Amino acid sequence: MDEPRLPSNAPEPEPETAAEAFARLDDRVAGLDGRIALMVRAVEHMAAERLSIEIPDYTPTLEKTNAYLAAVHKRLKTIEDAPALDMTPEDMGKRIAAAAQKAREADRASVQQVQQYRSGVASDHRQRPHARAAA
Repeated sequence: MDEPRLPSNAPEPEPETAAEAFARLDDRVAGLDGRIALMVRAVEHMAAERLSIEIPDYTPTLEKTNAYLAAVHKRLKTIEDAPALDMTPEDMGKRIAAAAQKAREADRASVQQVQQYRSGVASDHRQRPHARAAA
C-alpha cells in the first residue's frame, strides 16, 4: 500500500542505487569514527585526571570537630540538667517571693538592732549627766 503524500513544490529526489546509499552511509560512519575517537580520548583523559586527584587526609579536622561537638554536648547536658528548666513560672514566682521575704526579715532584724543600739546609747547619755551631777 502506498501512503498518501502531501503535494509539494519541491522536486522529488531521484531514487538512488544501493551502492550510492552504502557509499553515503560509509561517509557518515567515517565521520562518526572521528567523533567517537575524540570522545574515547576525552573519557580516557577524565579517568586519568580522576586517578591523579590527591584526596587530603581529613582525620585531624574531623578529630577537632568531634572534640568541639563533645564539649558542646557536655555544656548542653549541664544546661538540660539545670533545675531551673524544670520550674514553672509559678514556681519561680514563689521562689522570688520567698527570697524577698527573707531579705525583708534580715532588713527588719538590722533595723531592730540599730534601734536597740540607739535606745541603749540614749539611755546611757541620759544617765551620764545625772552621774556627773551626783559626783
